[in-house]
Amino acid sequence: MTASYTALNRPSNFESTVLQRFIDLDWIGTFLCLGMTVSLLLPLQWGGNIKAWKDPIVIALFCVFVAVLGIFLLWQWYKGKAALLPLFLLKRRTQIGCCLESFWLLLMTLIGTFVVKFKFSPVHFDKNRHVCSCGSFRCLLSSSVLSG
Repeated sequence: MTASYTALNRPSNFESTVLQRFIDLDWIGTFLCLGMTVSLLLPLQWGGNIKAWKDPIVIALFCVFVAVLGIFLLWQWYKGKAALLPLFLLKRRTQIGCCLESFWLLLMTLIGTFVVKFKFSPVHFDKNRHVCSCGSFRCLLSSSVLSG
């Protein structure tokens, strides 16, 4: 059904080859997005663990992230509808709402996983409730059966 819909709604000037469509991809936007992601994730990983938060490399990477983000947004504005992330998508309330909903659901899932992992860990039961590791397993099993 999708193939017939695509074939029927194909524009009349749709005679480009696979190579032409490959060349028309937003490669500069892709590399800017990759650089932006790496320059954000590296200082978040290094800060406080491998390097101090006051380390010049960590601060410089955050500054690089802000600069590349600005360049990325300008490039997306310049490319218009052919961009990697067309900016008109950010004007739609439903898409913004879905992104925020997904973010909060993932965040709550991660927090919930951490809390359950900490709350029912054998060390927690041994030190705070004076229960052996088998007791913590029984509590974890009973809570997962009741919640599932």
